[in-house]
Amino acid sequence: MHEVQLLAAIPVLSVTDVPRSLAFYRDQLGFATEFDMGDVVPYAGVRRGEMALHLDGGTHEFAHIPGNCRFHLRGVDGLYEELAPRGVVKPDEQLATMPHGLRQFSVLDPDGNRITFAEPV
Repeated sequence: MHEVQLLAAIPVLSVTDVPRSLAFYRDQLGFATEFDMGDVVPYAGVRRGEMALHLDGGTHEFAHIPGNCRFHLRGVDGLYEELAPRGVVKPDEQLATMPHGLRQFSVLDPDGNRITFAEPV
C-alpha cells in the first residue's frame, strides 16, 4: 500500500478580468505573479510565501459567483497593519478575535471574492 500525503490546496477563484485581478493581488495584497497564461487562456496564479491562489477568467457556463478562501498564517496583526491603510479590508470584517478561536479579517477582491486571513489564538 502506498502512503498518501496531501501537501497543499490551491484555491481557484473565478474572476472577470485576470489582468485587473493580478494587479489587485500584487499591488494591494502583496502577492507575486507566479504565472500568467493570458496569451493562451485567461488563467493566472499568484503566491505570497506559502499562500497560493489561481485566478480563472475563462468563460463559464454559469454567471460569476464570488467565492471564499481562508488562509491560516502567523502574524495576522502585522498583515492587517500592512493592508488596512490600503483600504482593502472589508468594513464589516475588520481584525477581531472570533468565538471559534481565530483572530481574523477579510478583504474582497474586485470580483467580490472574499479572502480571509486568520491565525489561531
